[in-house]
Amino acid sequence: MKKTLAAALTLTMVFSAFIAAPEVKADKKIKVMISMTEGLDSSTYARTEEFGQKVNADCGDIFDFQIYPNDQLGSYDDVTAEAINGTVQMIVGGLSTKIDARGSIAYSPFLCTTLDSVEHDFGEGSFLYDLVTDIANGMDLTFLGFDVSGMEGLSIRGELPENPLDPASDKKGMQIRTTGNPMMQNLMKELGYTPVTVAWNEVYSATQSGMINGFLGANAGSAYNQFRDIIDYYLPINFAVDANRIVVSNVLWNSLTDEQRASFTEHAKEIFLASIEKTKEETQDYYNKLTEAGVNVVELTQEDYDTLAGIAREKCWPTIIETYGQDVYDAMMEFYQK
Repeated sequence: MKKTLAAALTLTMVFSAFIAAPEVKADKKIKVMISMTEGLDSSTYARTEEFGQKVNADCGDIFDFQIYPNDQLGSYDDVTAEAINGTVQMIVGGLSTKIDARGSIAYSPFLCTTLDSVEHDFGEGSFLYDLVTDIANGMDLTFLGFDVSGMEGLSIRGELPENPLDPASDKKGMQIRTTGNPMMQNLMKELGYTPVTVAWNEVYSATQSGMINGFLGANAGSAYNQFRDIIDYYLPINFAVDANRIVVSNVLWNSLTDEQRASFTEHAKEIFLASIEKTKEETQDYYNKLTEAGVNVVELTQEDYDTLAGIAREKCWPTIIETYGQDVYDAMMEFYQK
């Protein structure tokens, strides 16, 4: 009888302890600062919030996820350096191409021309997925996948040239922001514009001040959420997939348990697939919102896209050979010509 009572009492105490397990105190949580390129109102922000919630549900609410949108923590170069050092724990955005220039290959213009092919072109086993994995490993970071937020377009402040995508038309010396990627610069030169390199977190002020006349790099969502008050025209040329890298600092990653790593990995994969479907839904909605906000969304024809793709393949893609070698170019072409 005593043994039965003691066993019952012990079981009751264990059960009670399980039910009444205290929450992890805030000062005991593992801080995860996330640098994000997209804005507070973006679907990327919402997906990243959900990612944190799911990971915490798996891991006993041990993490304190802090999201910093709109590149608040600095440029790609700054944030990548901080992630390497561990002072920033995650990135949902870009990686520094100064540390590894191969990252620019992901922005090869018109390599991926439709959202319907993104899962193949950016998913596990793709050329770009393996490339970014290798880049991240070389920086002592862990790459978990992509978050797709749209197809990138051309944004203009002020007067639009009569034929903005015709190489022969007079662009009147208009300066267009690109990255340092020579393919993007060549594309703008071929269209008659003057390319100017400006860090993404400085694009708003450079455009507003008139230092530049427009910029490449904003998808429909970011054009609306971040720039609708300073741009007059948006041209959805779809020259590249806007794919944020989901990256974890190895300073954090190496401190995680196997279960915690598995949770991060699983829910990052969910972000990728969810982002593709959400982006398909949102794109036309953002075009409508831009129009309502007073931004002229320029409708393009299939002929326009074919002309742009032809220019890119003839004038921009060979730059990969010059910069990274024939082997890298051949490996990329082998995958994307399947």
